[in-house]
Amino acid sequence: MEVSEAYGSQRASLVPASLYAFIVAVGFWGARKRLRGGPRTDRSEDLMLGGRSVSLAVGVFTIIATWVDGGFLSGIVEETAVRGLLWCQAPVGYCVSLFVVGALFSGPMWRAGHVTLLDPLEQAFGSRMTALLFIPALAGELFWCGAILNALGATVSVITGLGYVTCVSVAASVVALYTCVGGLYSIAYTDVLQLLIMTFGLWVTLPFALSNDHVKPLGSLSPDQWLGTVAPWQVPSYVDSFLMIVFGGVPWQPGEEHPGNKGKKTNLEAAEAKKHKRNCECS
Repeated sequence: MEVSEAYGSQRASLVPASLYAFIVAVGFWGARKRLRGGPRTDRSEDLMLGGRSVSLAVGVFTIIATWVDGGFLSGIVEETAVRGLLWCQAPVGYCVSLFVVGALFSGPMWRAGHVTLLDPLEQAFGSRMTALLFIPALAGELFWCGAILNALGATVSVITGLGYVTCVSVAASVVALYTCVGGLYSIAYTDVLQLLIMTFGLWVTLPFALSNDHVKPLGSLSPDQWLGTVAPWQVPSYVDSFLMIVFGGVPWQPGEEHPGNKGKKTNLEAAEAKKHKRNCECS
């Protein structure tokens, strides 16, 4: 029995290992586009924004993939199961946030040549104030990365049986590897791949989830159980949370973060301001 379990664990480990190898290969393939372009005058813009030459389709995919990560998926599932569908505000709030950015910020920031949201703030308030504003941006990035790695480590650990720290370390090393080689080109193309795999995987698991003994037919539940309720005394908190998601997502948009962010500069990649705006609207 122990030998059989060990063999099964090894076979399960081959799946994420093969997936990581495939992702690294795609990342290196994406890096070839940057390397073929020869030396650029602005290497930082080339590395972080892909020379503002990423296509609309790839830009939309990588924006969605940046938002819809492991923490996002795990969080909306848990919130819906615990408090009901009404309390699952993130998908709707982030969609509204993307439209706000596309309508008000994308075009002006692209035309001004800004790389991050801190650039116009530095012009308006000076470098010292911008240094202070960088602190919450950095803290937000740390918590965001921590949430992603936590969800990823827990998921891979359950599948493979490997240690939590090992899973997180391997995943982070893979991302760092192809990011250092290809910059945003590698990130964009691997985001497309990961989003397709994630969508396919969710549909594959749907029949197994529906046939699970712990899953009840929706008709057997009262609306309060699956839809949830918002009591009158909860309305201020409910509205406040929704507005926080909408307007808090504005500085969190692709293209409007501090240097060093993984994929949240995609919105400034577009070669034209109109295409840059459509990235948000299509996402």
